[in-house]
Amino acid sequence: EAAPTFPGSAGNFWNFRGRSARVGVAMRRFRSPLGLCLALSLLIICIFVLSVLWPGRHLALRASYLVYVWAPISVRRSPASIVSALEASGPIFIKLAQWLSTRRDVLSPELCDGMGQLHEKVQCTIRPPAELKKLEALVPGLEIHELLGGGCVAQVYGGELLRQDPETGDLESTQVAVKVRRDEVAALMDLDIRLLHIFAKGLQLLRPDLRWLAMDEAVENFARYMRQQLDLRMEAGHLARLAWDFRSGQLRGGSIFIPKVLASTE
Repeated sequence: EAAPTFPGSAGNFWNFRGRSARVGVAMRRFRSPLGLCLALSLLIICIFVLSVLWPGRHLALRASYLVYVWAPISVRRSPASIVSALEASGPIFIKLAQWLSTRRDVLSPELCDGMGQLHEKVQCTIRPPAELKKLEALVPGLEIHELLGGGCVAQVYGGELLRQDPETGDLESTQVAVKVRRDEVAALMDLDIRLLHIFAKGLQLLRPDLRWLAMDEAVENFARYMRQQLDLRMEAGHLARLAWDFRSGQLRGGSIFIPKVLASTE
């Protein structure tokens, strides 16, 4: 019995040899840098179109941004480019890099050294004066001055706090360090956590043998840890407790100084 054919075909319907060769050529093209860039560009366009039609457009836009940041890594991979992509991806990825920098048993020393710099060197942008004025209104007598530095969650400014002496009634000026949470870091962190949950669940569906890793639960534990860092009142409470524990000022024979928390807000 003759094998079935379909209109427009010149060969056997069940003979995939020629068709497989064409697919193979296409796949080899996508392995080239130009083909990979074209594929990623098409993916970004599709995500952008979905972001307009889909109610969860903020999640789609965030995903497209991460694809844009990490696309060059697939073509040119180096410790410097990976660290730069991690820093540009936001607080979740910076915290992940800080943790991975300690795993020299898994990653190369060059990559660990590069990610280790994110413990101290993170790009900071000075807030507009109007926003600083709003922050000063939260604490009476506070004046925020120059930017001193910052991490992936908060920035630290130098400042001055004017307070009235309860005994004399005179105004006293105290030089202070003002820690301010980065703008929109909470919303950005929420989007990244949702994306990590989607990635973890999708990977478990594709690879059921990896369920023993409990990646979705690991993401939730990491998210709980990150959300705690967003509440600076909790950090202020820990600092006050640390000051109380070492109120004698002595630690192994040497003196230590723990800054006093003067005010904390949401």
